[in-house]
Amino acid sequence: MVLSVISLPSKYAELFRCKDPLTMLAWNNLCLLFTADLDLLEIGSGREGSEPARRAMVAITKWSRSAGARRAILHASQIFLILSSSRLQVSNMARADRLLFVSALVLSMYLFVVEQRDTEDIQVFELVQEINWTTIGGEGLQSSQEYNQPISPSISERPADLVDTASEFIRHGGPVSFSGEDQLSGATAARKILLNFVYLLDDVGKWRESRYSQLLRIMSDLVIEGN
Repeated sequence: MVLSVISLPSKYAELFRCKDPLTMLAWNNLCLLFTADLDLLEIGSGREGSEPARRAMVAITKWSRSAGARRAILHASQIFLILSSSRLQVSNMARADRLLFVSALVLSMYLFVVEQRDTEDIQVFELVQEINWTTIGGEGLQSSQEYNQPISPSISERPADLVDTASEFIRHGGPVSFSGEDQLSGATAARKILLNFVYLLDDVGKWRESRYSQLLRIMSDLVIEGN
């Protein structure tokens, strides 16, 4: 299944080049399922109470160090980019509120726990940008049992002209920005991300009062307290 997903950008190169919104949304959402344990992230955000949340955060912190986590936040950011640029939220074919909730959950939880390193000499990677998935291949996709086990050739084994900044970020990590704003780790960064997604839902209107929209608002209000 994973190998089939990896091959899609190459197998259907024209479709990916045209960036059909529905196709790209479906593919990015599918990749999120391979790179993030959404149930674990929801527990960590407090779905089942404070004690289960504390236990879950241990596993989430471990996940945040993995190549899979870094690929996951790329897919989450792509969903934000697609929906903000195409306004596909008005289509009955896409539950934009659910897609945005999952993406916000993945990205905010990553930033909440990821360890801040000395990044003085490391270029900031912009998350909200077009990504060449054909170049990235299988970087960061892993089984649910192991982290950092790429199933495509590593960057060091690829020709130099196929290595790009997104691939390097997945492999090595580093500081990130979201829509041009640098994001440090911790509760403040997590809250900013959640609010970005809330504002996108508000901008459209159709999903403003949906269950997932309300959950994002609650999470943004409580994330500082949860710190």
